[in-house]
Amino acid sequence: SLNNMAGIEFEEKQRDMALIHFRSALTIARQIGDIKTIGRTLNNIAYIYLLAWNNLDSAQGYASRALALSEITGDDYNGSYSNNTLGMLYAKKGKSGIALKHYFRSLALSDGVSNSLKVETWNQIAEVYVNENKIAEAIPVLLKNIETSKKYSYRESLALSYQLMSKAYQQQGKSSSALDYLQHYMSLHDSIYNEQNSMNLATRQSQFDLDMKQAQIELLTKDTQLGKKEISRQRIQLYATVGGLVAIMLIAGLLFYVNRKVHQSNSLLERQKEELANKNQEVELKSTELEIQADQLARLNATKDKLFSIIGHDFRSPLNSLKGILTLVENRDLSQEEFSSVVATLKSNLDAVSTNLENLLQWSLAQLRGIQTNPVNINMLALVEEHIVLYNELAKAKNIKLENNISENHFAFADENHIRLVLRNLINNAIKFTRSGGVVKISIQDETQFIKILVSDNGVGIESTQLRSILRKEKIPSKDGTNHEKGVGIGLLLCQEFVENNGGHLSVDSEPGKGSVFSFTLKAA
Repeated sequence: SLNNMAGIEFEEKQRDMALIHFRSALTIARQIGDIKTIGRTLNNIAYIYLLAWNNLDSAQGYASRALALSEITGDDYNGSYSNNTLGMLYAKKGKSGIALKHYFRSLALSDGVSNSLKVETWNQIAEVYVNENKIAEAIPVLLKNIETSKKYSYRESLALSYQLMSKAYQQQGKSSSALDYLQHYMSLHDSIYNEQNSMNLATRQSQFDLDMKQAQIELLTKDTQLGKKEISRQRIQLYATVGGLVAIMLIAGLLFYVNRKVHQSNSLLERQKEELANKNQEVELKSTELEIQADQLARLNATKDKLFSIIGHDFRSPLNSLKGILTLVENRDLSQEEFSSVVATLKSNLDAVSTNLENLLQWSLAQLRGIQTNPVNINMLALVEEHIVLYNELAKAKNIKLENNISENHFAFADENHIRLVLRNLINNAIKFTRSGGVVKISIQDETQFIKILVSDNGVGIESTQLRSILRKEKIPSKDGTNHEKGVGIGLLLCQEFVENNGGHLSVDSEPGKGSVFSFTLKAA
């Protein structure tokens, strides 16, 4: 159970919690002497160190111990898993020969045990061949894997095989075959993506409907409880009235007892007043709870409507543009020079849609679940250098110079994933709205307990109306870049929310025609 729970947490990117539960599972497995589960858990820990933190030394240690246990117990599945992990590890180290040795050992052990692990390993072997330009070895492996993936309906593995085939034929200079497999890949990838997107939307709609029904059930339950209390109160009143009549009949001839019964009746009236006051308080509490629930439901519905509106409106245009380009390619209406230009445009549009979709998903999750931060110490010099490398090719394509003006290490205390998204959006926007020949600069200033990160450009600048929308934290209308790059207008809004949730502040100084300076502060580590 701990292994399964940790696997779910790993998929949800709760990596620290996943590692804690994997280690708990390992402790229990060792206590009861369950060697197979020990091997399985060692494999899981190696996998999380490799893929989550790229800690190759720790990953190698755990995977090697898992492999040794699988050889002792004859556990082919765990042995195949361990060899596959070691193959990925040595591939990351650039030791392709050792990586291939482990991959082929994984294949031998997975035969008849796990077809899914087998097709994954074939793709990894082919990727090593393609990266080393050993196309003659790669193509037979991929053809075999395509046949196996189709046989067992492993669509994601099939899509990766198509992509690697396209890359292999492109390296051979066989453009027609490369384009054919690229089209297969894009068609299958879009189909998988659409299915996943439909499932996500259906899940969110089901959750919303479930929340609505749960609210109705709670309201009905409270109504029922109040009804029971009212019946009980009326029953008490009936019993009191009957008792009073009987008492009056018994003491009709005795004046001494009449005065006593009058006193009892007055006491009864006081109790009834107190019960009535308590009932009024319960009604007021119920009214307040209903107002709170109505407000919560209204905000949920508004968030859902806004999400559907953005998906339906802001993504239609770039996707229709991509569809038109692919139609021209499919009909072979383009010359070789036109085709090269179309490929560049296609990649640019796909990058834009990918970036915008990431922003949209992050924004919708923040609206529906709230922003969760996991602050750590961040080396801002290393993080900025990473993004300079990431956007260097995009800047070169527009003849824009990227300058890193940070000369020494500066450490911030914030959620690293949030700050990565903020830097991606600000640098991407600076390149997007800077003309050819321009300059984008990244710099840092120390401010006592904070550091300020500045992204400046000499681009087209921001109009006063858009600047006011940014300062008011409103979604600004989507605007094309200097090379007609697309956006959905929520990137800056998401940046503001993430910076403020990490204890900082985002500001902008811009003049139309002269450029912009976006800056944000973070707590110094």
